[in-house]
Amino acid sequence: AGSHNYYFYFTDGNGGSDRLPSSGTYSGPSVSVCTYSISPKSKSFGPSGGTDTINVTTQAGCSWTAVSHADWITITAGSPGTGSGIVYYSVSANSSTISRTGTITIADQTFTVTQSGISPHKPMPWLHLLLGE
Repeated sequence: AGSHNYYFYFTDGNGGSDRLPSSGTYSGPSVSVCTYSISPKSKSFGPSGGTDTINVTTQAGCSWTAVSHADWITITAGSPGTGSGIVYYSVSANSSTISRTGTITIADQTFTVTQSGISPHKPMPWLHLLLGE
């Protein structure tokens, strides 16, 4: 709770305004601030991808949304949420030899996903013997 002054203003239609002589105080509910944390902050996946969860911690009544910033990361359940909760997500397979990094934003927190690429094809020494080359 807190006490706040308030004033009434009127405009004259020509861009001018005046404060009315009345004033008073208002006692109302306090404004609560929501704080957010996530756990873990990051996760690494192999080339085949997979699924996992992110724990969101905040005060009761505080709302949040999880947003993926990579097309290969999908939020599968748990978002949007109010209060503490769990976000479920999946990571698609990476068919490239190049690793990749993507993020999920939950409220003001960033979760980082890294994924390795597939191993490049290497010639098999025994194949030469088998083929007689």
